[in-house]
Amino acid sequence: MLKSFCIYLLLILLIATNAKAQESQAMHNQLKFANYLLRNNLTDDFFTLLHSKSKDSTGSVAQFDSLYLLAGHAYYLNNDNDSAVFSFKKISNSSPVYGEACFNSAYILAETGNYKESYKIIEEYNPPVASEKDLKQLHLESVSLLMRDTANYAQLRKSKKYQSSNTISNENKLENFLKEIKAVHHRSGFLAGTFSALVPGLGKVYAGEAKQGAVTFLPVTILGFQLYEAYKKAGVKSVRFYASAAIFSVFYVANIWGAVLSVTVKRNELNDAINDEILFNLHIPVQSIFR
Repeated sequence: MLKSFCIYLLLILLIATNAKAQESQAMHNQLKFANYLLRNNLTDDFFTLLHSKSKDSTGSVAQFDSLYLLAGHAYYLNNDNDSAVFSFKKISNSSPVYGEACFNSAYILAETGNYKESYKIIEEYNPPVASEKDLKQLHLESVSLLMRDTANYAQLRKSKKYQSSNTISNENKLENFLKEIKAVHHRSGFLAGTFSALVPGLGKVYAGEAKQGAVTFLPVTILGFQLYEAYKKAGVKSVRFYASAAIFSVFYVANIWGAVLSVTVKRNELNDAINDEILFNLHIPVQSIFR
């Protein structure tokens, strides 16, 4: 009786093990197919597969982590940043692809302006290898510049040094970005307005808009001469003088106010351009390390 029970139990275990192995192999094949779809930019087919797999819990934790990683990349390619970050965050911290998930989710958050969350993710991550340690340093420094926290950036630069020669060029670029940031913030709206009050259009030249400065200078100067002519020929109390003075005043004040605004507009444009360069400088090593 005991012998029969043992044989029966053994058969049950063999059947269960075989079923588990078949499920694991099926999941393995699905992952290969999902990877193929993603490599060939067949995102619609990939999401169909992902949706069907969401209803099926068969597969190991490691296999699902791999699927979440692929899903994160697919959502990012599809410009669905929230879903991409959500998929990357579902990966367990014991997974071999956890580091890749952290850096990709943090990059997307930085790209979408969520700088503090991006910084926190990488700050809390403990990289196991030198290349990821360098990438962590680069990410924290880059996000500090994106937040315009130059004090924290300087502190990070003092505390650690890059270990890989591959990231030295990225480090040098960050220093150039810092110089550009400081140069942008040195421009003053008050000075721009003052310059344009003294010489029409000069404030826009100061703001970095030389062509607009020349365009502003001509009409204000011409109207100024017309006002002088009205004063000289018709006198201060004439209708012609009042009309010329009114028109000149509108253009003159607009010239000053436009110079003040141009500093803000130009500053925003330059800051956006610098941010794009910082993100591009960060994106390249993320892609090269985890390709």
